Amino acid sequence: MDQRKKILIVDDVKWNRIILKDLFVKSYEILEAENGEDALQVLEQEQNSIAIVLLDLVMPIMDGIDVLKAMSSKGMLMKMPVIVITASTEEEISLKIHELGAADVILKPFNFGIVKRRVENVIELYRYRYKLEETVRNQMREIENQDLQIRQSNLFIIDTLCTAVEFRDCESGQHIKRIRDITRMMLEALCDISEEYHFTREQIEVICNAAAMHDIGKIAIPDSVLNKPGPLTDEEFEIMKTHSVKGCEILENLEFINSEEYFQYCYDICRYHHERWDGRGYPDHLCESQIPIWAQIVSLADVYDALVSERVYKKACTHEKAMEMIINGECGAFNPLLLERMKEMEEKLKAAYKTTESNEVLRRDSVRKQSHQTPDQLLQMMEKEKTQYQVLPKNNGEIFYIYQVQEDRILFSENFQEMFGQEGKIENVKDNLKKYAFVYKEDTKIVHTMIKICKDGPNKTRGRIRLRLQDGRLEWFEAWASSIWDKEHSTCLQVVGKIVDIHELKEESEHWKQRIFRDRLTNLYNKEAFRDKVIEKLESMHKELSAIFFIDIDEFKWVNDHFGHAYGDEVLKLLAKRIKHCFRESDIVGKGNGDEFLVFMGNVANEEVVEKKLIHIMEVIHNAYRQHEINGKITASIGVALYPLDGEAYDVLIRKADQAVFYAKSNGRNRYDFFKNIKR
Repeated sequence: MDQRKKILIVDDVKWNRIILKDLFVKSYEILEAENGEDALQVLEQEQNSIAIVLLDLVMPIMDGIDVLKAMSSKGMLMKMPVIVITASTEEEISLKIHELGAADVILKPFNFGIVKRRVENVIELYRYRYKLEETVRNQMREIENQDLQIRQSNLFIIDTLCTAVEFRDCESGQHIKRIRDITRMMLEALCDISEEYHFTREQIEVICNAAAMHDIGKIAIPDSVLNKPGPLTDEEFEIMKTHSVKGCEILENLEFINSEEYFQYCYDICRYHHERWDGRGYPDHLCESQIPIWAQIVSLADVYDALVSERVYKKACTHEKAMEMIINGECGAFNPLLLERMKEMEEKLKAAYKTTESNEVLRRDSVRKQSHQTPDQLLQMMEKEKTQYQVLPKNNGEIFYIYQVQEDRILFSENFQEMFGQEGKIENVKDNLKKYAFVYKEDTKIVHTMIKICKDGPNKTRGRIRLRLQDGRLEWFEAWASSIWDKEHSTCLQVVGKIVDIHELKEESEHWKQRIFRDRLTNLYNKEAFRDKVIEKLESMHKELSAIFFIDIDEFKWVNDHFGHAYGDEVLKLLAKRIKHCFRESDIVGKGNGDEFLVFMGNVANEEVVEKKLIHIMEVIHNAYRQHEINGKITASIGVALYPLDGEAYDVLIRKADQAVFYAKSNGRNRYDFFKNIKR
């Protein structure tokens, strides 16, 4: 892009071409075309050297709209920007131009200086984008040099995201894998008996992979709701129900999903897997055939697995009980055709779950038997168990352990030493745990608490701890613990469990939380997140004076109209940065609609402090952008509501701050007003 030194001017009026040529001839080589067909011929030959196209809309032979369509179909608009120059003021025409991919629209007659500046701005923005794209391309080449296939990378990210959800939902176990398996069985059964539904092998695999994404929205659900033991309150259930819509929002931000078919399956399953046949589901209350069949299948698989699996809020049901509840409509209404197929494949379902249950029972029985052996016999058994443990971690990265209560000793599986560089055994845990360098000192309390919970009763627990790897890096791990309980003597014999490296998962989960809660342009909190943060802050306050600022940039449309929306976005990003720097770490800064900013300034000494801050913000905004014609023309109107004087609830305060900013704009702009002072 840095080598692109040519501008193509397309206009059937020679005089217009001469005027535009004079503006740029000192800096660029000028190419000319008097109609759309000539322009496309020039573009075919010179597309790698053209920095920008200045395109007239109304021309003979081929007009500007058709040129844009042709450039779009050939992928040219990804390589070079097009600015359309037209005398038409119709919004419909302008919208059409932007939809086709034009970078900007300039209206005739135009100011020469403004045209020159807007063209240079667009070229610069595209050059910057090209550099970013080139960086990405280089990174992709490095990945390819490491023999990583794109599809493998995508599946890894999907599994990472889905496993992040699974780790947060602490009792879900192999839930995602089982959903895939049941979905596959149901799809195959449906294809065998119904001519209406026919899926190829490839489609079935795509749908099964998409099924893993059904609960991805749970990343955005608070742990207190997601893992609450016992029933949810009405309010908590409403929060939980948002996970289907939140999941769709996450999907729309996943740039690695480049298959429209796969995205659509993911989206449908994510959004509609809680819909029901009779329309009593959520979020859209669809019914019968309105619900995509793949979403219906995943919904049924999800309910069945939830019933036969143990969760934090319930014990596992038997297969027979689960089938009875589903068929009797106790879990909502399902497609009668799918229920028939499910009844026909009962034996397959039972066999699939029996294998999982048998493995778990064998493991528990093995540990129970060990608990009644002498220490020497127990160590021999442990050596035998090590053979099994050596295989598992290589497949799933898990380290297993047994805590021997009487001996106060922890024995780890073989791969412990490979990861931490220490012997896989800790003696006298109560006194010596802090001496082991691999355990982060502040987190030893968590380990002791987990052991105590398991020793106090037949309990399960988990916790997140930081451990130091052999190379010195400190990473997050999830520790799981379950007590082996002697009911006859009411004694804990052993604690068994595993530790799993979740460092990347935790970072990935935090990354997507940020994507959900942040404004894409400015990286400030979006409106919803700002509201949640302020409500949380207000709930912890005790009438300390605080203020909500509603900041509205004056006449920002002028910036967009004169310099283009891309330039306007850069201005908003700078303003966001400057406004945030005006406030303390404890204050909350968010982005409202368009050119609006929101601020919560908590626990201030008095109103004079608030007023000084307002004066400072006005100056910062006015002086933020001292470039070109925009110099000094940016101002703001600010409305202020005070807590608790103007109200104690967020919705009341933000409404009054909005009224105050409206008053400020109605009385000349470039000013601030307190709600308490406005004339009503």
